[in-house]
Amino acid sequence: AAAPAAAPAPMAAPVAVPLPMAAPSPAAEATPMRAPAAPVRKGGAGSTMLLSAVLGSLRSSEAENDAAGGGSGDGTSFVHPLLGPLEVQPGEDRQALVNRKLKTLRKAVKRQVEWYFGDVNWKKDEHLRTSADAAGFVDLELVVGFDRLQVLTMDVPFIAETMQDSPVVEVSPCGFRMRRRTAAP
Repeated sequence: AAAPAAAPAPMAAPVAVPLPMAAPSPAAEATPMRAPAAPVRKGGAGSTMLLSAVLGSLRSSEAENDAAGGGSGDGTSFVHPLLGPLEVQPGEDRQALVNRKLKTLRKAVKRQVEWYFGDVNWKKDEHLRTSADAAGFVDLELVVGFDRLQVLTMDVPFIAETMQDSPVVEVSPCGFRMRRRTAAP
């Protein structure tokens, strides 16, 4: 009689590997720092965009401590609904900081969504093409599920508002669907 086959061994959970970071300032030494995001290849001209650069300009590296009301004591910490934990340095205008970071986030979101609907990606992305209805509209919920956009934001109204003036993407009147402005190549 044959011995019963052994059950496959369970998969090990992923292990976080610390990445080298720049030396922290003395005020931030007691605060945990986030590891930078992995480089993400942006298509088109073959340029490489580091999401860590975008995220670094969007979020404070003192996330958990500042969100809990702590911080280095050098500035005021608060949590923005889209940007997450932020720290306003002494002498810095809070609204100017938020506006600057929102502008950066809008630029990154617009660039990423325009890439999804652009000529190069549209030809290759069968999933996106087949998800479009007869009028060419794709549910924004589908687009929000894409990894690179999730890293930036999952806020559907923010994305729809950001894409209103896009030359590549048209947002539906309801704000929950989008399509290419030009016919597919």
